[in-house]
Amino acid sequence: MKYSEMPPKERDPIVHFIVMGKDPDALCPGVLEPSNMSDWYCPECCYNWLEQPVERHKTPVPFYSTSMDAAWKIFKHFAELPDEPFEMRYKKQFFMRELGVLPCNDPSWYDASLELIASWTPDKICVAGLIACGIERAQ
Repeated sequence: MKYSEMPPKERDPIVHFIVMGKDPDALCPGVLEPSNMSDWYCPECCYNWLEQPVERHKTPVPFYSTSMDAAWKIFKHFAELPDEPFEMRYKKQFFMRELGVLPCNDPSWYDASLELIASWTPDKICVAGLIACGIERAQ
């Protein structure tokens, strides 16, 4: 099945694993605490439950493909990659190229870049991350 044909609940774990390098089935190390609203809160993964789940719980996978807050974590992940070794710098540059951002010293480029950034969607950021990590674009 193509990524574009998958529902978000199937897309997000793929992005979590391939782009972010995190196991979607990982257990959270946090300890649940009762919150003020008579539910349970985990300070480690910032997740709320209406009923107390089992003592160990899975770390929730962010909604990368539908939430700009979650998708921005992908952008931040690439921004924080080191420039060395070369493969990391290349991955970062490839991610930016997939989003349409090319380095330029022309001042008029900045206005065009702001318009470009405003057009990004969470899914576009996910796809750029997958392609930068070596997943080929489906034809």
